[in-house]
Amino acid sequence: VITKKPLTELPSFDVEAKDCPSESAIESYQRDGVVCLRNAFDFDWIKSLQSAVDIAIADGVRMGSDLAVNVAKPGEPGFFFYDMFLWKRYDFFREFAFNSPAADLARKIMRSKSIIFYYDLILSKEPGTTSPTP
Repeated sequence: VITKKPLTELPSFDVEAKDCPSESAIESYQRDGVVCLRNAFDFDWIKSLQSAVDIAIADGVRMGSDLAVNVAKPGEPGFFFYDMFLWKRYDFFREFAFNSPAADLARKIMRSKSIIFYYDLILSKEPGTTSPTP
């Protein structure tokens, strides 16, 4: 029987060498099925991604789409939004998916020879939102 630690007790790891998770981080992923990698992306990637997410949420709320959904019902507290396949509609998400360290980090952490990009997804849920995550 494998006993998993509660998520709040799982360790996090700094990505010290460029795009190279430590052996401890890889072992943690293999054991727990999840790993927190800190400092995996430089500030420019993070800043651009924050702006792109804000734009995608604003567009999704304003224009609506079959893929962009505000989950929180009117009158419920909070805001909960998700959207997917953003790389097909926004240049930055395409740039992040194909040119950021994300794919290589995922490949290394899974000890895989290759990786397939299936789709992207934003989940943005404010604290206190009562709508359940679908």
